[in-house]
Amino acid sequence: MTQRPRRTFTAEQKAEAVKIVHQSGKSVNQVARELDLTPSALRKWIKQAQIDQHPVSGGPLTSAERQELHQLRRDLKRVQMERDFLKNHLHASACPNRLETQKDLTGDEDGTPILVELQLLL
Repeated sequence: MTQRPRRTFTAEQKAEAVKIVHQSGKSVNQVARELDLTPSALRKWIKQAQIDQHPVSGGPLTSAERQELHQLRRDLKRVQMERDFLKNHLHASACPNRLETQKDLTGDEDGTPILVELQLLL
């Protein structure tokens, strides 16, 4: 069985699919088949919509909280890289004899690659 390429859906598309399930009276499996979705993805969207409509303090994260958490983690990673660069630069000024290039290829949770090339003086 060949694996299908991963698709992305907008918040509006997800909301419309959830709305169809609630208004049509059809089963999740049937609506998923009609919309060419996996039932598990549709169930996840329905569950997240319920969490967003009725947030519970200390409970599962709402979509807005998830987005904020993603942004905070991304910012933290950038700040840590800047800190490490400055720390290495400070160390390099104490020992200017070695010059080394370090490449860091990492990705965010959304799969966006980050390529950073730093000239480190050790």
